[in-house]
Amino acid sequence: MKLINLKMNFDGKTILDNINLSVKKGERIAILGGNGCGKTTLLNIINQGLTATGGKIDYEEFHLTNQNRCYIMQHETLPDELKTREALQLFAKDSFALRRGLALADKFGLTKNLTKRFSKLSGGEKQKLFLISSLQNSPDYFFLDEITTGLDYNSRDDLLNFLSGVFNESQSTLFLVTHYIEEALRLCQRFIIIKNGNIVEDLTKEQLIEQDYSFVRFNNGQECKILKTEIPELLSSHLKEIVSYERDYTKNLGMLISE
Repeated sequence: MKLINLKMNFDGKTILDNINLSVKKGERIAILGGNGCGKTTLLNIINQGLTATGGKIDYEEFHLTNQNRCYIMQHETLPDELKTREALQLFAKDSFALRRGLALADKFGLTKNLTKRFSKLSGGEKQKLFLISSLQNSPDYFFLDEITTGLDYNSRDDLLNFLSGVFNESQSTLFLVTHYIEEALRLCQRFIIIKNGNIVEDLTKEQLIEQDYSFVRFNNGQECKILKTEIPELLSSHLKEIVSYERDYTKNLGMLISE
């Protein structure tokens, strides 16, 4: 898939400008950036939920249909009285898909909730239900938008473990919009950073590691960012003043977003 000079305007305001991007099938891509930078807009254009005001997308070997994609955003909802099993039946494309959905529910700990009504599920259980409802139909493409927002730590961790298992077992393509950097690092291998409607960084996990910095803390409370190649010299000349140093890809990625 190739995005070529993609633009998006709303009410005279430029949301996305001159977006150029190539994506291969099977890639797992995080779309990162601050509030209002255009992350969700870009996701929705790729997902064909919005039409760009300029440029084009050449989908090449990507063939998106309602049957082969999974699109989930935060705060998805269903009727309160609908039971978990009924939801799986509602979204299953055939009986084989439903059997797969029930097997997935068992594998990922939802079997005990099959008779529970939607309103009685926890936030993490609801998101898991939406994912299983799509997974049972064997989608090739995932579009996930802030799906762990509002979940507590244990629910987020449980859902991310669930997703890691899903993507480790499949060759599905993932586009993930998230504010949680550690979430992007757990699920994705490529990181697109958007600022002011433009792509300012496009890094694989390997490139992120190559750009690795260490974060050095001194005994006076200061902390600084040091290239890993500079660490030996710093240690030899300031050993007594250094409290600790660490390599932290989460901080590295966070600095790229905020700089």
